[in-house]
Amino acid sequence: MKRHRKFEKYGARAVFTAALLCFLLTWAACKGPENSGTDEESIPSETGSSVTEGTEAYSEETVTESAYSGPVPVIRAVSPEGEIDVVPQKARKYIDLASEAYASSDLSATVRIKGEAFDEISPVRFYWTVENPGEVNEIEEYELMLSESEDFSDPVVRPCTHYVPGAETETESLYNLKTGTTYYWKIRALLPDGTYHDGETKSFTTKAGPRILYIPGVKNARDAGGWSNAGKGTLPQGLVYRSAKLEEADASGVRIMTEELGIRTEIDLRDPKSEEVLTSLDPERVNVLNIPGYSYTSFLSKTTQAGEAIRVFSDPDSYPILVHCAGGADRTGALMYVLKAYAGCPETELLMDYELTTYRFVTGYVTEDHNFDFPAFYAAFQKLTGKTPAEKAETFLLMTGISVMEASNVKALLTGTGAVFQDPPKSRVRAIDGKITFSIDQRNAGTVASVQKGEEKLPFTYEEGELTVSVSGSGDGVIVFEDGSELKFNWR
Repeated sequence: MKRHRKFEKYGARAVFTAALLCFLLTWAACKGPENSGTDEESIPSETGSSVTEGTEAYSEETVTESAYSGPVPVIRAVSPEGEIDVVPQKARKYIDLASEAYASSDLSATVRIKGEAFDEISPVRFYWTVENPGEVNEIEEYELMLSESEDFSDPVVRPCTHYVPGAETETESLYNLKTGTTYYWKIRALLPDGTYHDGETKSFTTKAGPRILYIPGVKNARDAGGWSNAGKGTLPQGLVYRSAKLEEADASGVRIMTEELGIRTEIDLRDPKSEEVLTSLDPERVNVLNIPGYSYTSFLSKTTQAGEAIRVFSDPDSYPILVHCAGGADRTGALMYVLKAYAGCPETELLMDYELTTYRFVTGYVTEDHNFDFPAFYAAFQKLTGKTPAEKAETFLLMTGISVMEASNVKALLTGTGAVFQDPPKSRVRAIDGKITFSIDQRNAGTVASVQKGEEKLPFTYEEGELTVSVSGSGDGVIVFEDGSELKFNWR
């Protein structure tokens, strides 16, 4: 990180220090090691604390070893603290009204919130004060540190562009914080010797809800996470994003997508035969895929195309993924509806997520300017085999040609829990000499507890991620891990 210095103020001091250091080293060399009395480690270091570029890891060691003895500022955090809401006001109003209507099982209710979708995205602003004990005008740089860990083990670090001594100061504002998350923050000062001095720590918690994103030049951008996950908490954020087209993103929008959100795969659902297909992302940094998609009942009937897009979500190396079409509404909405249903999102929240693009209930509702065919999609999805949205979605995934093992990976990756197959085969596994072998990334699932075919437990060995199962004939099996998560497989 660039550190500013004023030569007029410190140049003479630096020259004097260097001259003195050279004298001491020369004198020590002449005296010899047995009489030196001073070793290299006793000389104060000016290497300072560091923020590692990319990971932005914070080094505590250099702070505690600071040799700086001058005055330090008293830095007090003011706000935010407690609970705050980062969901745009109109979107929050829609969610509250929709939740109330759906709670009464009225899926045909009409709720309309006027205004362009996500037209009031506001940043989180941090306020702090500096109290100067004595003369501390030598402090030239302050930074905001924000972390989900109380020990600031993995912080976001942002420079504070200014401060007002003795008065409340606003830092650089931050967008795109996760919802339903507790954050810790503090301001730190860069001291003249290159080390850091930390101010007090405060914490705040963002209210649960959909994570709506600010990406300059990109409309209708939001995280697929933050919604309920079948009584198991919420779907993790930071894995899958959805939006409208990307080519109008400016330089800051591209930076947010590639650096802050870390997008590794872009799935563009537009059809190059009828639409201009462009991207603002660098294909050398992001895997840009153009997979023409369909909306409404066409999505459910054109299974081959749906399967091609869904297969991307079975590969751990694809994440984080951003999927979009032109407006991020119908083609993107149909794909995300099925994927999130499979991940365990309840029906009412699936409907609300679909409708957040327009802030209305579209089930059975036709607007003056657009004839939504979502009710037909919803009705067709209900006819799929299964009692729950997750079971219906699994039925559809297997209809698209996705293998049982690929489908298991999709669920594990979207929910952020459980193990995954490292290279999920695209069809049934062939048993060789009565045995099948899988390479598994355990992730946070623990070791394998059992392998079953129905009620029958199958013999297996599991060592260093390699699972070998003894089987006979053909059939379907399930691998159960210590944390209760499962991976399904089949063989012939």
